[in-house]
Amino acid sequence: MKKIFYLCLCFMNFLPLWIVVVWRDIRSIYTQNSNLGAEWCGVIGCACGTLVALSVVMWGLMGKKKQSHENIVLKTAGEKKSLTVEVLLTYVFPLLTFDFRLWTSLVEFLIFFALVTFLTIRHNLITGNVFLELLGYRVYSCKLSNSIDECYLLARSYLGGEEGSELKVAMLNDEVLFELRRDNK
Repeated sequence: MKKIFYLCLCFMNFLPLWIVVVWRDIRSIYTQNSNLGAEWCGVIGCACGTLVALSVVMWGLMGKKKQSHENIVLKTAGEKKSLTVEVLLTYVFPLLTFDFRLWTSLVEFLIFFALVTFLTIRHNLITGNVFLELLGYRVYSCKLSNSIDECYLLARSYLGGEEGSELKVAMLNDEVLFELRRDNK
């Protein structure tokens, strides 16, 4: 289940791309382009993929809230504001160069997207996720009371100046924690 969650989270990271693809394909269908099969494949694929991925990610995040948690004290926290922009510029926007109305270009895109997805899952790169940003999560580089290493923390609340606060967190993976709720002192 963990790999499926990461796969769907990776898919949702490309949400701006899926919106542009659907827009282009609907516009092409409306203007009666000669290659309607690729356009319909794009619209249906993006819509179904987004619905499935959205369901899995939301179910996975709700499941994290129900799993066992750990109380930790925040030592330091610095917001990583540029991660999402880096992901957009590095991975999402270059994919707009593919012409999704052509079957050959669609296959080339799928090969490239499969490679990016594989690397994202293999290296646990779930920080800087566009979809999580839309849900209101921020990414922090933190030091916590239970660890000497820095880690990433996904939190909806602003953690600037909150050193010493107690947090309830769950593990998303080896490097990323997910804030469940914060106890106010």
